Formats: sequence, C-alpha cells, structure tokens
Amino acid sequence: MRCWIGILLVVALGGTAASHSWYPANCCSDKDCRQLADAENPVEIAGGFQFPNGRKITYRQVQPSPDEHWHICESPTATEVPSGLPVLICVFGPIGSM
Repeated sequence: MRCWIGILLVVALGGTAASHSWYPANCCSDKDCRQLADAENPVEIAGGFQFPNGRKITYRQVQPSPDEHWHICESPTATEVPSGLPVLICVFGPIGSM
C-alpha cells in the first residue's frame, strides 16, 4: 500500500513539473507562470485581447502556447498602476487565437 502511495506521489509531482517545464527562463522560470482557467481566458478585441479583469494586451505580447491553452506569468511583488494587477511578464496563447 505504501509503495503505491509513493508511486502516485512521484507520478503526480513529476507530471506537474513536466507540464510547465517549457516556460522560458525570462518568464519566471516556472515560478510565477500558470495556465488560466477557462473563465480567465481573454477575448479578442481590436489590436489584441482583453482579459475578464479588464487588462488589455496587444497581439505582439502573446507568444505561442505549446499546449493550446492560455498561460500567464506575473510578478509576485510588482503591481501595475492604477489597476493594482500584478505586472504581466509573459503571455502564451493558443496559436489559432493570434
């Protein structure tokens, strides 16, 4: 029984690390990047995208996502003025959305 629990932990933790190992080092090195929930995905607007929280980005700010999901990398400490949102470092989006 303990052996199975150990194997499950290794598989679960290893899968999580591997699934995001593609984030470039200049985008937080796997520390502050995450996949967005469907409700957080941006919608296309003139010249780029807008997130549900009101943040807007240009097409040029979006890098291709290798897994066809939206991902963002945000600063854990710096915030944008006046929104108070974390500073956006990198955005990855599905290739067909750009």
